[in-house]
Amino acid sequence: MLQLLVMNTTQPPRNPHTHRRHRRETFWQITLPLILGALVMLGLAVWAVLTATGGSSVEHAAGAALIFLLIPAMFMALFVLAILGGLAYLVILVNGKLPPYLRQAQDFFARARDFVGMTADKLVEPVLRAQSGIAALKAIQRETSFKNFKTKDS
Repeated sequence: MLQLLVMNTTQPPRNPHTHRRHRRETFWQITLPLILGALVMLGLAVWAVLTATGGSSVEHAAGAALIFLLIPAMFMALFVLAILGGLAYLVILVNGKLPPYLRQAQDFFARARDFVGMTADKLVEPVLRAQSGIAALKAIQRETSFKNFKTKDS
């Protein structure tokens, strides 16, 4: 029974053609751009150090270092700007398409409100009639007892 619970963990052999193509795409799409970006950043860092030690003023080196520090933040800001631009476009697009649907929803809820109000009025009507009748009987009873009280005293 224990053998039935143990699953077969051996995997079928890979297709050599697709595996080779996958490894080639991985190199060109991931590894090479990563290496090139690292080399560019390393070259810029070496240039900043050579500029700072090559007899220029420290201000120039500090300015170059500041630029290199701001580059990643600027890319992130560009990413955020693209997201905000996309959201603004979607708001404009949705704003043009929503009014007919919102009118349908508004009409539906107005009909629902009217139906609920009418149903509530129908449900309350017998209770109000009964209470109105009881109030009328009490008023008649008070009136007759008040007249009887007046005639007895006179």
